[in-house]
Amino acid sequence: AAPGSAVCGACANLPDNANYSGVGANATSCPFACQAGFVSNGTACLPCPAGTRMLAGVCVNCTAGSFSAPPMTGCAVCPSGNYSRSGAPACTPCPNAGPYTNFVGRATSPECPFACKPGSVMANRTCLPCLNGTFSGGGGATVCSACIGGKWSGAAAAACTACASLSISAIRGAAGVVEFPLVGRSGFGVTSLTCSA
Repeated sequence: AAPGSAVCGACANLPDNANYSGVGANATSCPFACQAGFVSNGTACLPCPAGTRMLAGVCVNCTAGSFSAPPMTGCAVCPSGNYSRSGAPACTPCPNAGPYTNFVGRATSPECPFACKPGSVMANRTCLPCLNGTFSGGGGATVCSACIGGKWSGAAAAACTACASLSISAIRGAAGVVEFPLVGRSGFGVTSLTCSA
C-alpha cells in the first residue's frame, strides 16, 4: 500500500511454481517461497537442473549409479546394464554388454559388475560362448567343460544332452583295450564319442 493509504494493494511479482510468504513494500517486492521441487534464482522458481535433485531447498547432484532429467524432481537408479557418474543427466550403456552378459546390480563406472550367462565363459572382461561339444553352467566360469561320451551340445550350451541314438563299433586299442567310439554328427562332440544322426 502507498504510504498513508488505508488500503493494501495486490502483489504482482509471484513467479510460476511459488507462493507468497509475506508482505512487501510495493507490488513488486513481495517475498515468495518456491514450491517443493523448485529453487529460486531471485526472480523465478526453477526445477533443479538435470543430474540433480532437491534436498533441503538446495539442488544436489544425483549419486553415481543414478540420474535425473526434467521433468523429474528426484533421482532414479540406472537400469541394469547401464552406469552413471555423480550428477549425470542420463545413464550410459555399459561397454561390455553382449548377448552372453548378465549385469549385476547398479553400476557407478564403466567397470560394470556382471556375470556370464550359462553357456558362456569370461575372458578379458567379455563373455564368450562355449563351442559345440562343450558347456558352462555360467557364473564365474573361465573354461568350458567338454561333454562326456554319449552326450552332445551345440554352441553356448549350459549343459550337454544325451544322444538320441548311438552307432557303436568296437575298435581294438593300442594296449588291447576295447574302445567304443560313437560315430556320426561330426562337430558336436570334443571326444571320439559323438552322436549318430
